Amino acid sequence: MSIDMYLERSRNQATSVSALSKNINQGYGGLQEAVTQFVNEDTLKGKAYHSGKQFFSVVVVPLITSMKTLSDLTEEACETFVERYTSEVDSQSLKESELEEDIQELKLRITQLEDLNVGLKKHASNNRDAI
Repeated sequence: MSIDMYLERSRNQATSVSALSKNINQGYGGLQEAVTQFVNEDTLKGKAYHSGKQFFSVVVVPLITSMKTLSDLTEEACETFVERYTSEVDSQSLKESELEEDIQELKLRITQLEDLNVGLKKHASNNRDAI
């Protein structure tokens, strides 16, 4: 299994997540308004209504707030991931297999240049001895 980064796909995904997050938060905003109206309604009386209002106040309102926060953080994480990749790694997509091939090729070149350097030093030493 390799690790590949397809930058354009990640950007598109971050854009989609952002739009979805805004849509979800808008829905949660509407739900929160409805719950607030229910909880603040004075004409509804009785134990069942009181228990329902208490449940919505204690459980549902914090849950809605948490879900909105989760949506915001997910959106931020997707955007930050792409931004950090671009600033810290590369501005292009990256395939692990291609990167490993490039690394192996560079290691081979380094070895060849080191061998050439040793040969040149040996040749220079032989020339000094001849002089």
